[in-house]
Amino acid sequence: MMTDIAGIYKERVKGYSERLTEIDRRIRQIALQRLMSILFTGVCLYLGFRMNPLSFFPAVGFFSLFLFLVKKHTLTFRKRVILAELLSLNKKEAAFKEGDKSVFDAGIDFDTSHHLYALDLDIYGTGSLFQSVNRSATTSGRELLSQNLLNPLTNKEEIIKRADSIHDLAKEIDWRQEFTAIGSQLVEKPKDYVELKEWLAIPDFFIGRGHWRPIMWIMPAISAGGILYCIFTSQFIALLVFGPFAINTFLLSLLLKPLKEYFLRFGGKTKQFKKYADLFAHIREGKFKTPQNKALQEQCTDASEAFAKLFKLSNAADQRLGAGGPIMNGLFLMDLWNVLGIEQWKDRHKDSFPQWIDSLVTIDMLSSFSNFTFNHPDFVNATISEGKEFISAKEMGHPLMDTQVSIKNDYDIGVQSKVHVITGSNMAGKSTFIRALGVNLVLACNGVPVCAKEFKCSILGLITSIRITDSLEENASYFKAELIRLERVLDQLKTGKPYLVLLDEILRGTNSDDKRLGTQSFLLKLKQYNCLVLLATHDLSIGKLEKEFPGEVENYCFESQFSEDGLSFDYKLRKGVSSSTNATFLMKRMGLID
Repeated sequence: MMTDIAGIYKERVKGYSERLTEIDRRIRQIALQRLMSILFTGVCLYLGFRMNPLSFFPAVGFFSLFLFLVKKHTLTFRKRVILAELLSLNKKEAAFKEGDKSVFDAGIDFDTSHHLYALDLDIYGTGSLFQSVNRSATTSGRELLSQNLLNPLTNKEEIIKRADSIHDLAKEIDWRQEFTAIGSQLVEKPKDYVELKEWLAIPDFFIGRGHWRPIMWIMPAISAGGILYCIFTSQFIALLVFGPFAINTFLLSLLLKPLKEYFLRFGGKTKQFKKYADLFAHIREGKFKTPQNKALQEQCTDASEAFAKLFKLSNAADQRLGAGGPIMNGLFLMDLWNVLGIEQWKDRHKDSFPQWIDSLVTIDMLSSFSNFTFNHPDFVNATISEGKEFISAKEMGHPLMDTQVSIKNDYDIGVQSKVHVITGSNMAGKSTFIRALGVNLVLACNGVPVCAKEFKCSILGLITSIRITDSLEENASYFKAELIRLERVLDQLKTGKPYLVLLDEILRGTNSDDKRLGTQSFLLKLKQYNCLVLLATHDLSIGKLEKEFPGEVENYCFESQFSEDGLSFDYKLRKGVSSSTNATFLMKRMGLID
């Protein structure tokens, strides 16, 4: 019995909608209580000044209550923001499962025009693998996910460990979705992390300025002493207050340019630091079970408190140009104290920072893979083998198609033969089948479940030549673009690494005789290398290679059927050469020919 994943998300939508309604009611209550407390504070202050000084005591109580309610309102509103993100996320998940491919990031900003398989296998774009997998909370996590889809793991033990980590997180839907919701509150820019690393590498501000450290203590002490003297003696002596204020203001003017440059490099990251602090706090709360996930969690132990501190320092830096900034600088040289706090943070944590971020983005990537796993409970983990190159699948379908309508096929390559020619008429399923094999291999080598009842494979690289386009910018005709693509296939194979090579109707840019001869010659050349090859083609004559090279080349096909109702396909893979064609039939049905 198949799990109704869309139904699960719809139930969660209902639950979060109810919780959001309840928290909105609580926010309105707190707002009313806050208004009443400040009104009572004003009434008590009025009574205290005009009638009974004892009224000042309840005024203090009501004002304290007001401050408490302000903090409570802020915390409650933050919870509301997270709930709203969770509601939106579950609505999107339900819509995506029901076929709306516009709700999630398609990764179209990644340039993969020269990648070995990304364009051919729909790794990016609407309805792509990236769109199905990506639920990243950070920009760096998104980039790491992309890198892994383009460059899967090549070590069996790493694949197995990752698969365990993914299944561990797949069970924790509440934790995963809250992680994504926290990250969704701020979309970072790609350059943000780079700027943070550059900021950490900047030398200490006080190098060459050591004489400022005693000044930072002495002048604020003098300023504070003057203010306290005026308070306790009930005498206002302008020189004691404004004298240190003027001196402090003058001193800071000497550092105006370096301080401005310093805060420009550091400023503007407050929300990012808050986001990191919250994400690390959420990681700390995770109930992880696998050693790999626990190790990542352990590496983030102190990160939450550290980023919470950095958030406060950054927030203070952002407020320096506000109304209170010049006053605090004039009294206590606050800019220098902020810089000192920041430099102390850097000195204490800069060595841990890269490890924290690496752990964060790794967990972020695993969370995305885990979400894909949760969304496909009928998928299975591949059995990874070392040694001879092969793939063996039972009931394999395309991971990006609806499993209820996708036709599954059993398939082996490398078990008996290493070069397979797949023939069939138009729309019979050849291209979809070879793409299904390629996408499943990408998932398998990332430790992610695949669309099959059983999937065994060795670790293989992947090269494709399926979609070819000419290029005006590169001055390349269609045929030349094909040749360049095939040349790249050979260049990769010459490295000696094992590859799965997926080809679809190669050499379409030349005449039929030339195409046939070139295709046969290229297949025979590929046979010499350490690779498995699938060629999808309409050219039935290529099937003759099976007789010429028994045990090395093997034929498979997809058939179409004609009936009174028209043309139909069963999309089932068969052994042998296709015996059906449909181009003329379709042209007649569409009135293109008589």
